[in-house]
Amino acid sequence: MSDAPFTLKVEGMHCGNCVRRVKAALDAFEGVTVDSVEVGRVTGSFDPEETNPAALADVVTRAGYPAAPVAGAGG
Repeated sequence: MSDAPFTLKVEGMHCGNCVRRVKAALDAFEGVTVDSVEVGRVTGSFDPEETNPAALADVVTRAGYPAAPVAGAGG
């Protein structure tokens, strides 16, 4: 099965350190490819057999940055 796109809105990221922490949290997740992490937004793709956008948002939230899938943007 092909990967599906996702976009997450992320709150509380203010600097490069925040960006690195969010990227590391998602990189550790099986079946996820992170394309871009910017202050307030993450985009990438995921294997629907491994995860879903809500689970990815939960991983980011547990890393300390409240996140939610963006509706209509692959999330």
